[in-house]
Amino acid sequence: KGQGCLKAHQDPKDYHQFTLPIVQLSKKGHDYEKGGLYVIDSNGRKIDVDALTDPGDVLFMNPQMTHGVDQIDPDSQDHWLSFKGRWCMILAVNKCQGVSTVQNSKQID
Repeated sequence: KGQGCLKAHQDPKDYHQFTLPIVQLSKKGHDYEKGGLYVIDSNGRKIDVDALTDPGDVLFMNPQMTHGVDQIDPDSQDHWLSFKGRWCMILAVNKCQGVSTVQNSKQID
């Protein structure tokens, strides 16, 4: 809580990563109130993904879909040992330093 965010971006889709698997470990409205994972659909609408999922759900996203994470409960203090806030497990495979055949992520805003 009080931190954790990613600006809107697109990740490279290539042989190393054709999907972006995310395991949800917390529940919006229970573990935190504001912020979380979103995607931008083809009509430019922002979709609050965390509001649609439960702990244990596994998402398989196209890494090239514009996505990001709004700050979690921005008015709260962080308390790491409370385990409150947004928790997820990202099973992404990112490119290694010096590899030129895979593109970098592209920040949108």
